[in-house]
Amino acid sequence: MTDCILRVLLVTCVTLALVQSWLPWSLGQLNAPGWTIGVEMFLYASLPRLMNAYRALGSSGRWWCVAVALGLCWLPALIAPWTEHWFPDSQWLPNWLHSPYPAAATWINCFPPFHLAQFFVGMAVGCWVAGRTDHRPNAKFTGLAVMSVLTFCVLVLAVPRGAWPLIDIAINHGALASAFAVLFAAIALTPQAPWLKPLGWKPLVLLGDASYALYIFQMPVMKWVSLAFQKIGIHELPMLIFTTGFVMLIAVSLISWKFEQWARPRLASWLMQRLRGHAA
Repeated sequence: MTDCILRVLLVTCVTLALVQSWLPWSLGQLNAPGWTIGVEMFLYASLPRLMNAYRALGSSGRWWCVAVALGLCWLPALIAPWTEHWFPDSQWLPNWLHSPYPAAATWINCFPPFHLAQFFVGMAVGCWVAGRTDHRPNAKFTGLAVMSVLTFCVLVLAVPRGAWPLIDIAINHGALASAFAVLFAAIALTPQAPWLKPLGWKPLVLLGDASYALYIFQMPVMKWVSLAFQKIGIHELPMLIFTTGFVMLIAVSLISWKFEQWARPRLASWLMQRLRGHAA
């Protein structure tokens, strides 16, 4: 009982504090997908300094920094084989710190600074697009470029996991950053292109808005629903359990989406104030 209480207290505290991505042993014990929120908060907090440092560079310096960042996207995958001995085996940890995931692999996948390079690439592309709003590229050429990028991404992502271990890890850290940079820049610079109209379909936009919430809440909601059905003695009706969990997941995701709509402009305002403060 003491171990259970300690685990609940520890994991709840680090999860609410958004620092679980810094502590590989705390992941997977309350809500495994939630590690991405801690990473995002770190990246958003880093944005003002990154942006002002980037703006201070000349044109050639910016391109060199982007090239270095694209190379650094592969760093976590390259060092992964040498990190196994950096973390003690779980048997050396107290029971209330045990995680269902390997600590070394978790650290490689979730440690916030390892995601800084791909974030920098995205920031640089956003700055470049913002400075080219009066010079839109040819829509047909952009369409061809986007189709090529999408084909490349599909081919890479279709490779069975384990076939290319280096690629499997690197994809999580921006191995496709250059391809997606081209894709997002092309879409941003040709928003009225005919081939983009299907992306504006309202159900598809709504699904995109809710997709992150679905990802974040899928595990805890389904787990809690399953445990609730077990407590009341109904555990042999998987279809009922799944349907109930899915309905609750949709409801929680919609609430989260509404909260995001409220919080997003406030976060953007805070970031702009920080950027102006650093610039001054």
